[in-house]
Amino acid sequence: MRSAFYENKSLPAQLFFARSLSDAPHLHKEIEIVYVAEGETVAHADRNCEIIRKNSVFISFPNQIHFYESCHPGDYYVLIVRPELFFGLSATFRDYIPERNTVAEAQELLPYIHQAFSAEEEYRDTMIAGSLSMMMCRLLPRLSLRKKLETGNSTLHSILEYCEQNAAGPMELETVAEALHLSRFYVSRLLSRELCMGFSEYVGLLRVKRACDLLSDTDKKIADISEDAGFSTIRSFNRAFARHMNMTPIQYRKMLRDAQASELR
Repeated sequence: MRSAFYENKSLPAQLFFARSLSDAPHLHKEIEIVYVAEGETVAHADRNCEIIRKNSVFISFPNQIHFYESCHPGDYYVLIVRPELFFGLSATFRDYIPERNTVAEAQELLPYIHQAFSAEEEYRDTMIAGSLSMMMCRLLPRLSLRKKLETGNSTLHSILEYCEQNAAGPMELETVAEALHLSRFYVSRLLSRELCMGFSEYVGLLRVKRACDLLSDTDKKIADISEDAGFSTIRSFNRAFARHMNMTPIQYRKMLRDAQASELR
């Protein structure tokens, strides 16, 4: 579940507050930063795998495959920012990636996030850009960067984007390969190598993610959510949801509503 604090198409930044994090592998052209105020999760970026706990920060650079697993509900600040917001750093994000993607005991970064989240309407864009740029100047020296090697991420990005856009409907490996003019064996091998999972498992993850959003944002019946998320039967939906979320859809919705009720007290 996440709430958008600020989203402005004219400003290349999105700021969210989340109770949990996505376990579907993805990549994008933006920088993703997660500050853990409370909670614990396993964060993956490319082949790096690290536990992030309270007061830790996780960052993925543009086009790094990243996802989260074993995520305990908590308080996570999620920032998704285009590189050009950070003045003078575009070449850094273009040419380098971190050796490790996490920084522990990063409490000094939190005031900059709070400034960005609480910016007033007048000069708000400038305040957000300034606060996040100052935060990045504090964060980068604590990362060990290495020169980026060219990879097949452009093709992988196209595969993941196609899957995400079409996961709610019938989708087979052959369909994806044909749509992108690729060999089905190449698509399968690329997903297995880069995501460490098969095509069917990845699509199932995307559908569970979609179901979580619907459980959070709508009052739809569980059977309707199962169908809208792309599952062929309620049984396959319940099984996939329990495998990835360690609870039933009903329990997940109750957890969200209990958390919302607690915030209102």
